[in-house]
Amino acid sequence: MSRLLRAMILNALIILILIGCSTSNSNGPDPEAILVDKGSFNDVILDMYPDKNFLELELESRKNESIEVRYSSGNTDITKEFLNYFKNLNIERIDDYDIPEEIPSREIYEIDFIEKDTYSKIKIHILSKEYLRIMSYIYIKKIDKEKNIVSYDEITDMSYFKVIDSILDLDYIERVFYSLSKEN
Repeated sequence: MSRLLRAMILNALIILILIGCSTSNSNGPDPEAILVDKGSFNDVILDMYPDKNFLELELESRKNESIEVRYSSGNTDITKEFLNYFKNLNIERIDDYDIPEEIPSREIYEIDFIEKDTYSKIKIHILSKEYLRIMSYIYIKKIDKEKNIVSYDEITDMSYFKVIDSILDLDYIERVFYSLSKEN
């Protein structure tokens, strides 16, 4: 067998091993395999989270150069109801340069849905009635029973989205904001 052929076979084996290592994750989702560009918020964002147990909500209003923060303070019903509003929104992943220049880069609202057990978080920046910036922080809990150690694998993603087939109800978001507590 020639040297060139052996080198090509060796390179092919290394690539196969590397691909196998990068996509095999028995403890949670593979971020590249699960990225969806268009569909419902549930399909595009929530399906990346293994637990989907968001019990806490933080909502920041960023109007008139001031920031006010409100919390669900243990009210899981309002957190679930608000998350349900987003679940059925149809969104499409876009590049940041696809956002019209008249849309400010500073968000009107920042919405954080938080999983208490895994510390995973969905951070939604409302840029306008049509545009969002969503940051996903997914922490996958790993337990080593032999060493009695708990660790987390982290998957993060930040993407821009356009709401399709509808627009965000900013009045509803504001009503939810004022229904939340000023204290955490």
